[in-house]
Amino acid sequence: MSDDSEPVGYSGSPSRAYSLLVFAVILPPFLMMLGMQINYIINDQICRNGWSRVWLHPTFIVVLLIIVWLGRYALRYWPDDPWPLADESDRSIHRFTGLLGVGSAALFGLIVIAQWLAAVMLDPCL
Repeated sequence: MSDDSEPVGYSGSPSRAYSLLVFAVILPPFLMMLGMQINYIINDQICRNGWSRVWLHPTFIVVLLIIVWLGRYALRYWPDDPWPLADESDRSIHRFTGLLGVGSAALFGLIVIAQWLAAVMLDPCL
């Protein structure tokens, strides 16, 4: 493999990869709040219509899967940036943003799991 070819498993450009890394930092808290809002709407319908609590679980599953995917994407850039960058400071910025993405995904993934456990254990219509 020559030095100017793209690393295996990576597509696009370094600037596109960096913008996706920024999304990996920003999206987990937004997704957690969006999941909470959707579950509040579903919870209202559950209590009014006497539906089962099972309808709360798909939202948690989808939000958690997206957060895990974002964390795995950021994890690829944390140990070492796969792009051959000219400036070492660019490489360290990508690594630091990858670390923030992994931390954001881990923190908000745990928060979503805690909310899911509360939805499983407690009656939503209290």
